[in-house]
Amino acid sequence: MRTGAVTAAGGYRPGASGYELAPLEPIIERSTLPTSPVFTRAAVSHQDFLTAYTDTARFLPGTLIPMPDPAGQLGAKIIQTSYAWNFPFTESFVIINFDIINISDQPGTASMWGFTTTWSCAT
Repeated sequence: MRTGAVTAAGGYRPGASGYELAPLEPIIERSTLPTSPVFTRAAVSHQDFLTAYTDTARFLPGTLIPMPDPAGQLGAKIIQTSYAWNFPFTESFVIINFDIINISDQPGTASMWGFTTTWSCAT
């Protein structure tokens, strides 16, 4: 079993077990709001975030810190996009899309992918 991230009382430590995914691209922010400094016609929502990461990196990008568990790599590239709007009826959710791509030289096998979070609600 592999994890992409874990909750640790001591916080994130580069190269630690449970952090097997490494960024392929910086996080890009864009917006459909003309007054936003990240306005672009390519945006989908009032606040989009786009990024990509993989589990095939040997080292944490920009460092010589080895990535944990190289033998457990699946050969996955994940493209993540999120979309949020500031309309009154859309303020309580964010749409997150994950495109998971097999970039290994092995055929895809049955795998389970999940996403979990701790929800925080203000009253």
